[in-house]
Amino acid sequence: MSLLRNQGFASRVVSVRVSEQDVQDASRQVAAARGEAIAASTERSAAMTEVFSRGLAKLRSTRTSSGSTTSSFEQLGETLNRLEQITRTVSESTGLSQSQVASIAFGAGAEIGLHARGPITAGGQLSASAERGYLTNLSAQDQKVLGSMTSEQLAKFKQFGDRVSRDSSVVSLIASDSREANELASRLSSTVARSNRADASLTDRTAYAERGSAAYERGES
Repeated sequence: MSLLRNQGFASRVVSVRVSEQDVQDASRQVAAARGEAIAASTERSAAMTEVFSRGLAKLRSTRTSSGSTTSSFEQLGETLNRLEQITRTVSESTGLSQSQVASIAFGAGAEIGLHARGPITAGGQLSASAERGYLTNLSAQDQKVLGSMTSEQLAKFKQFGDRVSRDSSVVSLIASDSREANELASRLSSTVARSNRADASLTDRTAYAERGSAAYERGES
């Protein structure tokens, strides 16, 4: 049993040095994980934008038909109004549609974190673009929208996204019937779950790549 467990005076130790190829492979895995995380974040933002758009449509319809919203919808309506005012202002200053502005705003929190993680080099350093900040890695359209918004405004979109993701009753208020509510809630749940898995995978692969790169730089086994 001791022999099978590789124990005792005759135990053997095998050491392997981290090679540059190992570092490059790890960096490619980080890039693949980042691509999946960005795709998942985009899908999540699209789901959030759809809920936001349907909420605005219902708010306008309710006010047109009755002149006021129901008490259960009033608080949510105030939030939707604030977000609409933000998207309208940014839309006017950027030339993009309100839907495009909302989608970018919903994805901003996740995108900032993803783009800030640059590829790992053999020397264990982040890329120069990552050091300069995430804005240099975003599209011109994203930069234009985020440059026109304050951190407080972005926080409001994040709060709304978190709320509809956690509370299915909010989605029920927005949907026109139970079937639509179930479809929206299911879509939100699946996109949020995918985004969380992708973020966790990116975090793990980035940490592994950084450890391997540092070991390579120091010539460790």
